[in-house]
Amino acid sequence: RKERGFITVLNREISILQDGRMQSGSVQKKLVTIQVLKVNPEKKELRLKLEITDLGNPPTVEADSVFWLGYSDFPMIDNIRLPNGHRCAIVMTHFQESSAEIRFVHFPGSRASLKEKPYYDEVIDQLRKSTGQKTP
Repeated sequence: RKERGFITVLNREISILQDGRMQSGSVQKKLVTIQVLKVNPEKKELRLKLEITDLGNPPTVEADSVFWLGYSDFPMIDNIRLPNGHRCAIVMTHFQESSAEIRFVHFPGSRASLKEKPYYDEVIDQLRKSTGQKTP
């Protein structure tokens, strides 16, 4: 869908399992929107805008990023940090002058590169959950 000089290539609701287990209340709904802002055919790159919104009550924007995507961007290295230790990335698998194929990948932060450590508040939150304490 083309709007105001950019093309929306994905606008879809996804379901995320918390902690990888199906439990009551463990599924979160999120809206993922990806827009192509520019194309650089010489470098075979796309300028993308990614927005992820948690559809809870109230809805909150978890990610709002603009970046260049090329063949050498790999999800384990080039990814976006999300709440609760999750990550996401976009991968380009095919590029031609008139089209490109990209994939959205959502994965646990434990699968990301070792260069990034979890934030201090994420570690404390995980410890509280494992001991049954409520988060303030």
